Amino acid sequence: MTGNLYIVSTPIGNMADISYRAVTVLNEVDLILAEDTRVSLKLLNHYKISKPLVSCHKFNEKARSIILSKILTHNHNLALISDAGTPLISDPGYEIIKAALNLNINPIIIPGPVALIAAISISGFRAEKFVFLGFLPKKNSQALSLLSKFTDTGLPIIIYIPTNKVIDTLEMIKAHLGNVMACLAKEITKIHETYFRGSINDILLSLNEENVRGEFVLVIQPDTLNNNDNSQNIDQFINMARNENLSPKTILNMLMALFPQACKNGLYQKILDFDID
Repeated sequence: MTGNLYIVSTPIGNMADISYRAVTVLNEVDLILAEDTRVSLKLLNHYKISKPLVSCHKFNEKARSIILSKILTHNHNLALISDAGTPLISDPGYEIIKAALNLNINPIIIPGPVALIAAISISGFRAEKFVFLGFLPKKNSQALSLLSKFTDTGLPIIIYIPTNKVIDTLEMIKAHLGNVMACLAKEITKIHETYFRGSINDILLSLNEENVRGEFVLVIQPDTLNNNDNSQNIDQFINMARNENLSPKTILNMLMALFPQACKNGLYQKILDFDID
């Protein structure tokens, strides 16, 4: 007999955002693996859960997986939690799950809050499809290289931003992607929960030393057609070009020269939509 490994989602801010099932599982397992035991202890104390806690973070995860594999084979049940949200989403847990799968143990997910889903759902952008990049690389060149791989999709891009890089990240995006539309979510579900919406420049103007403290999720819409000034100019150009009987491909090439930061796929769809109208 082997034990079960539960992957348990915990609140991203508000302590009430935890499922009844998650509390039940945490009460019943033999051991809880926590990203930071000090942070997790606050949650466990809040729900009067008294279980052994073992740290499991990115620096010791691989070593922990070897020991925990043996615990699982002795029919003990374990729960893996992160400081907030769902494990593995920009948090540790990969090595633990891989070790369980190697033992033919299928981890059991106890779903719950995820900051990126909360942010996209309330951003004001369409959320059927999106790109999640987690925390960007520390070097701007690498961060821009990663962003550039997805800007042409026209899909919203979601990133996590450390407190000390909020302003720098927004300015970098504005400089290289243009004054695109965005939603900056601060301290989701917490006391100081705030949302800044508008162009990157609008958001920068709304920020100061006080409101850049906390945890941030940024949703950007790389298609600069969302910029009202650009959108009006583009509409006028397409209307004029269609009256001249230019082909959609020709119009697209001309628009890309005029608006190099615009999403190519988005522009092409807009041209085709003019024919429908």
